[in-house]
Amino acid sequence: MNKKAEKFNALVAKMPPDTFHVEELSDEFQTVVYRSRMEVNDQFLPMAVVLDNSLYALVRVWVAANVVTDENRARVAEFMNEMNRHFKVFKYYVNEEGDVVIDCCLPSDEAHFDGEVVSMVVDVVLQHLQEKYGELMAAVGENGAAEVK
Repeated sequence: MNKKAEKFNALVAKMPPDTFHVEELSDEFQTVVYRSRMEVNDQFLPMAVVLDNSLYALVRVWVAANVVTDENRARVAEFMNEMNRHFKVFKYYVNEEGDVVIDCCLPSDEAHFDGEVVSMVVDVVLQHLQEKYGELMAAVGENGAAEVK
C-alpha cells in the first residue's frame, strides 16, 4: 500500500464503519481507491478518493449519470463553465458516457499528504452540491436553461 493511503487509513479508521469501501489495485502506482457516496437532494452520488504514489490525490464525484445529450449539451456546458469559473478546488466535466463529473486534483506527494485536507475538500464539494444540484438538474432537464448564479 502506498504511503498516502496508509496515512488516509488512519483517518478512515475514525469514521463510521462502511464509510469507504477500499480497493487496492495491482498497478505500477500502488493505487488505492476509496469508494463511497454523497447524499444530495435524496440522491446518492458515487464518489471516490484515489491515492497513489504520484504527485496527486484525486477526489471524484459522479454527479449525474448518462444525462448529457445533444439537446441539453449547451445548457449543461453553460452551467459547468460558470461553476468552473467560480470554484478553484474542483472542476466539472462530461465524460465519454455523458456523465457529469466533478474532479478535485490535489498536489500531494507522500511526504506532504494530509488526509484532513482531502476530507475538507469532500465537505466543500458536498456543500456545493447541496446548494447547486437543483440548478444542474434544471440544465439537464428539458424545461429550459438553469438560472446560473
